[in-house]
Amino acid sequence: MDNLIIWKSLILFFTVYYIFWIIFYTFQPDFLNSEDKARNGNRGYDGSDGYLSDRGRLKVFLYSLIPAFISVFLYLFYSFFLIKPVKIQCKKGSKNLGECSIKK
Repeated sequence: MDNLIIWKSLILFFTVYYIFWIIFYTFQPDFLNSEDKARNGNRGYDGSDGYLSDRGRLKVFLYSLIPAFISVFLYLFYSFFLIKPVKIQCKKGSKNLGECSIKK
C-alpha cells in the first residue's frame, strides 16, 4: 500500500474539482437554465455570459463534485486492487542483493 495515498487522493480531488468548476463556471453548459442566472442589469438573464445566482453556483458546485469523487474512487480502486506491490525476500544472513529474490 502506498503511504501517501491520502495526500495523492486529496491532490487529485482538488485538481479535478477546480478544473470542472472553472469549465462549468466559465462556459455555463446546458444544464444551467435561465433560473440559474442572476437578473441584474442588461447582462445575465438571457446571455451566455450571465452572472450565476446562488442556485446556479450551487448547481455548478454539485456538478463539479461528481467527477472529482469518481476520479478519486477510480484512483483508489486502481491503487488497492490493480497494482500488486513487489516484495523482495532475502535469505537469512545474506550479504548482497544477489542472494535476494523478487516475490509478487
